[in-house]
Amino acid sequence: QPPSIDLGKLYELSLAPQETVKLATPPGKKSISDGASAGVVRFTVPKDGQYRVALSRGFWIDVVDDGKALASLDFSGSPDCAAPRKVVVFSLKADRSLVLQLSGATETSVKLSVTPVAALQE
Repeated sequence: QPPSIDLGKLYELSLAPQETVKLATPPGKKSISDGASAGVVRFTVPKDGQYRVALSRGFWIDVVDDGKALASLDFSGSPDCAAPRKVVVFSLKADRSLVLQLSGATETSVKLSVTPVAALQE
């Protein structure tokens, strides 16, 4: 069972060689395999809505719900920016055991956070 993370907190994850990590589903993007690292954590969200996954490195991000990778709504990133390097937005359902899996880059650690996307005020 992967470790759990909380929303709104910054974590630094130590990653393992990708071939040794049990991913919840195959990565949504074919990526390097030689020397790649990967990691898996669990989380839940308190209400339905859009949530942002932010990383300090350029890993491929999958959010998995009940064995199926969810499509992302939006993403941004820049190789020249480290804080954050990559941001991906997903539409998530409340009270589901979600899996966040990272794969396809060679770094052995990454900083990450999961935060709600603020709703626009009318």
